[in-house]
Amino acid sequence: MNKREIKFRVWDKIMEDIAPLVELHSDWVAIPIMDEEGGHLEKRKIEDVELMQFTGLKDVNGVEIYEGDIIKKHFEYEDEIETINDIRNLPSYDLSKSEVIGNIYQHQELLQGLKEI
Repeated sequence: MNKREIKFRVWDKIMEDIAPLVELHSDWVAIPIMDEEGGHLEKRKIEDVELMQFTGLKDVNGVEIYEGDIIKKHFEYEDEIETINDIRNLPSYDLSKSEVIGNIYQHQELLQGLKEI
């Protein structure tokens, strides 16, 4: 039986950036913040972040695929762009042959006309 690693990253609405999740509590999270002194952990209210769960899969380049990622599927004659919205309903095709090209928070321009999965 394969065990999928359970981990998250967050979209930090305050800093408008992706950050790894260090601690998760019912009403707050802790994330690393880089600053002039090198960095520190900072608490964020749960409503100030969007959680993005790791799917347990990696793309063709070895990049971990999370909910909210935008992927490009490479087919023989064309490419297709989709978003990963729910890890319970992952696509049946092999995501290891796809490529993460962004996420829904930082790359809004890629969302026009794409298919959600």
